[in-house]
Amino acid sequence: MKEKAKKLSFKSFPLQLLMLLVIMTVCMGCGKDAEPENIANASELDGQWAGENGDKLLFLPGEGTYVLEKTNGRIGKGTYDVGNGQIGFNGFIYDLIPQGESSIILYQNGHAAGDEENLDGAVFTKTGENDIWPYETDMLSGTWVNENGVRLTFDTEAMEYTFSSESGAGVGTIFDYNDGRGLFISPDGALILKSDGTLVIDTEEADFKDTVFSKE
Repeated sequence: MKEKAKKLSFKSFPLQLLMLLVIMTVCMGCGKDAEPENIANASELDGQWAGENGDKLLFLPGEGTYVLEKTNGRIGKGTYDVGNGQIGFNGFIYDLIPQGESSIILYQNGHAAGDEENLDGAVFTKTGENDIWPYETDMLSGTWVNENGVRLTFDTEAMEYTFSSESGAGVGTIFDYNDGRGLFISPDGALILKSDGTLVIDTEEADFKDTVFSKE
């Protein structure tokens, strides 16, 4: 009886091994985020797209660039990897995944910390419009004044600015990381250049908040 039991165990071993390998293969896929399979190509993306929340996205394949206009009017430029169907935004790479014939979803590679601005899961639909107004940094050059007499002078070659107001004066830095978020000034302020030639600063700084600057 013992010899017969040994033979049965030996014969069943390859089947048991096969079942174990199958289980291991299935389990290796558990707990992982779904990876995108279809990446949009340049011909599918060329042109302007509208987001569900009002954002606008313009792809410029010939320049390897995209332009993003947020609902508050802030405009930023970023890198568009035409070959891989990806863009870079705020330090992360996003896959551009087709959703039917005229929509895409942005899939973020990695996870943002805390409440960092991101585009993960954003859906955009092609519009055929062309009303995004891309900025150039040198458009800032010169002196700007608001209705309260606050003066801002930008030196875009040095990427610095000076300001003066009734409450004081100071200096700061201008920066654009080319990551889709646009132009900023330190210590805290997003620059919004309007198509009508005016400037708004999205900030909590009292001298700059809720006011419009015009160029002298």
